[in-house]
Amino acid sequence: MQNGCINTAGTQSFHGEAERIESMKNDAIGVFDSGMGGLTTVKELNRLLPHENIIYFGDTARVPYGSRSPETILRYAKEDVAFLQKHQVKMIIAACGTVSSIVGDQPFVTDIPFAGVIYPAVEAACAVTKTKRIGIIGTPATIKSKSYEKAILQRHPDFFVATQACPLFVPLVENGRVHRGDVVIETVVKEYLTPLKDAGVDTLILGCTHYPFLRGAIRRIVGRRPEIIDGSFGIAKQLDRRLEEQQLLNPGVVGMVRHLEEGTATYIAFQKVAGNSFIGILAAVVGAACYNKFKNIQLPDWLAFFSGKRFVAIATGLISILVSVVLLFVWPVIFGALVALGKGIAGMDGIGAGIYAFLNRLLIPTGLHHALNNVFWFDTIGLGDLSHFWAGETSADVGWSLGMYMSGFFPCMMFGILGAALAMIKTAKNKKAAIGLVLSAAICAFVCGVTEPFEFGFMFLCFPLYVVYSALYGIFTIITYYSGFRAGFCFSAGATDLVFSASLPAAAKTWMIIPLGIAAFLVFYFVFYFAITKFDLKTPGREDDDEEAEKKVVLANNNYTEVASAVLAAVGGKENVKDVGYCATRLRFEVLDNAKVDEKAVKAAGAAGVIRPSKNACQVIIGTKVQFVYDELKKML
Repeated sequence: MQNGCINTAGTQSFHGEAERIESMKNDAIGVFDSGMGGLTTVKELNRLLPHENIIYFGDTARVPYGSRSPETILRYAKEDVAFLQKHQVKMIIAACGTVSSIVGDQPFVTDIPFAGVIYPAVEAACAVTKTKRIGIIGTPATIKSKSYEKAILQRHPDFFVATQACPLFVPLVENGRVHRGDVVIETVVKEYLTPLKDAGVDTLILGCTHYPFLRGAIRRIVGRRPEIIDGSFGIAKQLDRRLEEQQLLNPGVVGMVRHLEEGTATYIAFQKVAGNSFIGILAAVVGAACYNKFKNIQLPDWLAFFSGKRFVAIATGLISILVSVVLLFVWPVIFGALVALGKGIAGMDGIGAGIYAFLNRLLIPTGLHHALNNVFWFDTIGLGDLSHFWAGETSADVGWSLGMYMSGFFPCMMFGILGAALAMIKTAKNKKAAIGLVLSAAICAFVCGVTEPFEFGFMFLCFPLYVVYSALYGIFTIITYYSGFRAGFCFSAGATDLVFSASLPAAAKTWMIIPLGIAAFLVFYFVFYFAITKFDLKTPGREDDDEEAEKKVVLANNNYTEVASAVLAAVGGKENVKDVGYCATRLRFEVLDNAKVDEKAVKAAGAAGVIRPSKNACQVIIGTKVQFVYDELKKML
């Protein structure tokens, strides 16, 4: 304020800028390229920023740009930008490797944000390379400019960079020559990519947004080893960040929960958290621990309503949130370690397939097998055995023996489980119970490949046998690999999927399921029969006779408090008890001095007897009402 007057110039300027920014939020994002290649960038933008409007200009009249002079390319780019600026755009993307190579990140556009595809692709490639050997393919103009090469070497002077101009790629894409089996495509891609493959690059940058349309053909030539990088996802991510920094995001986007980056290990890891057995086990542990800890808690009078068991739910919720925060950082590490393990064994051919099958079964109790499944069955590291098999491709298309990571499961699930089930029935003491539990599960595995009812019937009851079971999967997967039998599944390795997959191009020697199945049936049967009888393993129907008898024990006194008090005195009193638990029929004491346990007094209390399995352990046989006695006993300790 000066001389009684208010200076409003600054305020007006501020409000004017704020209004301008606010009005720009609803403007579109302008994207241009020499033809339809930039649509790959548009696809990523639509996925990452679904609420944003996009105007795409494809200069199909003057495609390709890559064979033109730098002066001509620059003139074309200015004309493309001028066209987009007529349509109220808040940012312009040069979804063209050639244009990005010529203008760089210091373009002629100064009044609104402008971005190219070079630097996002370079950053991604430098982050994933393991051998520091990066290959670049692009248009002649892009390769001649050395823009990608300079950007890499500026960051990492010790890196090796190999480049290859591919002048025919853009015309082929623009003319729709992108389908698998096209002889022209296969020939041209092989000619261009073979030198880079021979150079031993482990990362390949697609320096033109047209080239992702040829990703399948490129992958078939270079194999599964090189990571393939294009700038589409990176530029979409960069755009998201820049619009957010400049407060230009569409209001519809701002209201969305920010999501993880699709395709990353972290993204895939958290995709597999929901419904994961590992998470279920962890939740059960948290819930049980909270119940044991807080079920008898006494809160102040003004919070008395939430005391006791009501507080258990509150505590479980709060602790689960803390556990979730820890998992936010820990789970991707666990998942990533398993993915790294998968990458390590992927190059071991049949032996690697066997190791994978073994680990696949072994990790089922925790749910962590999903991590390995993503490596071998889907496209986490460029394999995708399942997806490529059902896409109608062949081994020649992908660079490995297609179906090798699925075929070995068929003889095991269809016939091996039947053999194991028969062994369990033959060795069962209660054959009726065993038949009811395992036979129906084995039939289910044969028909549709659902093995969990069979596996969960004994994996926790007798885990050593489950390890043997998993090892048999590994052995038969190796045998299957070298036998030449190939089959695939889209659900699981049962008879249904076998029939449907037999007509696919990658299927081979389907008839081999008969000798392989017979072999699996016999091996599973004899291994299970030997292990169960030799080591007296507790499979379904083989419960201890003592345990069955103990279930029939009836307490002489139904006053559980009195029984508990008498039992406690009989085992030496409170001072002699270090810990106590219970199972189906017994109280399990850990005592300081077993000599103080009076067996006659225990029986006088109404129990059936005492078992002393070790120096500091004793078990009091109560019967099926053991839980009620245990509850009263815990109150006294």
